[in-house]
Amino acid sequence: MRGTYRKTEHRRRDIVAAGLTVCRAGEGSTGLLRKTAAQAGLSEAGVLHHFAGVGDLLEAILDRHMAEIFECAACDRVSGRAKLLCLSDLLDCSLRDPHLAHLYLTRTSEPGSTANNAQQASNAYTDALRECSRLGFKQCHDEGQLRSGADMDAAVEALISLVHGLQLRALREPDLNVRAVLETHLGTYLRDGPQMASAAG
Repeated sequence: MRGTYRKTEHRRRDIVAAGLTVCRAGEGSTGLLRKTAAQAGLSEAGVLHHFAGVGDLLEAILDRHMAEIFECAACDRVSGRAKLLCLSDLLDCSLRDPHLAHLYLTRTSEPGSTANNAQQASNAYTDALRECSRLGFKQCHDEGQLRSGADMDAAVEALISLVHGLQLRALREPDLNVRAVLETHLGTYLRDGPQMASAAG
């Protein structure tokens, strides 16, 4: 039984990785189930054996994407600036797949009259983004890249607000250069400023 469980979990991970590949390529906005199945070498029924539906699959894809960003932020071999710019990959996926952008906004929205489990999810997503940002800015500080007098806590909260806002813009502006916007924003906190020739928002 344990071997069967491990095999099932491994297959689920493979399917989620295939789905994330599809979304990163900008092909998930239509036919996500079919394209994920093809990428994973399975039938659509084979994918649905492991997921309750497309919504369940999409949530698992976003969870995996967030986990990858956190892994980047926790990696000692990555510079502080690079850790912060990992967030641009999350935003780029939203530009390519509006379903991901909508799901992200749902999962990170302020809990109003939502149920407790939705509130926990919202907190978990926002807290994960906050921790990624904190790790990035802390390393920038340790590397001597943080500007003198910059408030690291304020920088983290400003970046989180920017990322949330860019998710909304991604739904309206598919040609938005999110990396350039992030570079411009980070330039107000980091000593060497933006590192792009053109950073427009």
